[in-house]
Amino acid sequence: MNTDYVITFIPILFLIAVWFIIRKILKSVSNKINNAEAYKEDTLKVLEELEMS
Repeated sequence: MNTDYVITFIPILFLIAVWFIIRKILKSVSNKINNAEAYKEDTLKVLEELEMS
């Protein structure tokens, strides 16, 4: 009876672990995209300021 619980919970724990890993990877990629967009906006502002002066 005890092994039935273990057999049931191991795949569930595995899926939870995989879910958190995938979530962390996607969050990291999203942050990199947002940082690249912010960098691009800052670069454009600097170039516009240089163009005006």
